[in-house]
Amino acid sequence: MKYITFLGLGPKDGYKELITFFENDAENISCTKLVQHHIYENYKDQIDQVYVFTTKESHERYFDEFCQIIPESIINEIQIDQNITSELFVDHLINILDDSDDVILDVTHSFRKIPIRLLFALRYVEAMKNVRIRSVFYGEVEKQNTEQSYSIVHDLAKDYQMQKVTEYLSQFDRTLIIRREDWKELSLGDQTIENLMDALAQFNEMTEFCNLDAAASTVLQISEKAKAIVNKRDKASGENPYILLTPLAKQIQEKFAKVSRNNSETQNLVEIIRVLLQHERFQLAITFTDELFGRELIRNTVDPNARRFDAGQIIKQIHFYGSKRDKEKFPYNATQYLKEKTGVRKDAHIRENLYQRFEDCFEPYGDNIQRLQSIVTIPENEEVIHHFSTDCRNVVNHASTSSKTRNLKTDIEKTVLKMLNIIQQFDQIRKM
Repeated sequence: MKYITFLGLGPKDGYKELITFFENDAENISCTKLVQHHIYENYKDQIDQVYVFTTKESHERYFDEFCQIIPESIINEIQIDQNITSELFVDHLINILDDSDDVILDVTHSFRKIPIRLLFALRYVEAMKNVRIRSVFYGEVEKQNTEQSYSIVHDLAKDYQMQKVTEYLSQFDRTLIIRREDWKELSLGDQTIENLMDALAQFNEMTEFCNLDAAASTVLQISEKAKAIVNKRDKASGENPYILLTPLAKQIQEKFAKVSRNNSETQNLVEIIRVLLQHERFQLAITFTDELFGRELIRNTVDPNARRFDAGQIIKQIHFYGSKRDKEKFPYNATQYLKEKTGVRKDAHIRENLYQRFEDCFEPYGDNIQRLQSIVTIPENEEVIHHFSTDCRNVVNHASTSSKTRNLKTDIEKTVLKMLNIIQQFDQIRKM
């Protein structure tokens, strides 16, 4: 592990010897002028190299003393100007740090501007080299009485990490994207925050694999975990310990407010697709809409009153027999068959023996097929479905050329919303 620290000039009369201890370990004390002594003594079994930033003046005043509290063989001095630029700081850190290094920082004995510039530079280098910041120490002098002052060493790593959590939440709020690999490196040690981050990462994985089956449950998990952040209260103070995260957690919660356990699965999926559109996740919105349309054709043919699509249950209900692959491909092939039977397309393009099997299996549900046909063949619905397939889905998913010159984003959004409206019209079958 690498230890990065600073030597400043201190007060006019120099640093004085203080009783020094970590914030949560008041019994483990050192009497020292330089806080680095206490930090090194507690981490020396883990520290391989020490990098100390000095100026010409601070070197002359304190460097010899610094070399008495830490073995000189592991000390690497870097002299800088106290008005160092962030760019030069980045350059120094790139030279110091290697990929996947563990680092502890100490900004106690430093110049006023330097800690801020260090943190800016560190974020850049951290992203470049996947560096892990284990601790950010700051020794605060506190006078307990007129006779003795203490230096209480605070570890600000959690505050540093919370800033990064805020950035990740903001990123998800804007884009609906967050990677598990990003936040797992933070070692938060806070189950409430980790539960929310994990739920957001699951959403990302669900969208990456276009897993429509997991969409509603994943979003409900996000809402519940965000609510836990918003409603958390400290037992002693009664205050919310996540004050920095609460506004973003609320925004994420409100984003999915229309997804509810009281809704049917279809209604929840419709609401999720609308959220995808709002965040310009057009390809995913098209893919989900296309799959949902097919599933709803099947569900509303076989059992319009079912609250969710269950391919396995439907296969049993209609007595569909076939190979393992035929069963795996059932949702796709059944969708193609029903698209032909309802007039959405002219030819199902499936094997003749499979087509005949569907004829037998779906024969008892002819009335529902006719009702679906009466919806999808309404001229305006027919036009929307055709336009969705040829000028939206095929253009975005299959790199086809659009037959029209238009604003593709606006057109996709309007067409997908119209498709969702058609899907919701299938509810009429349930009411008949």
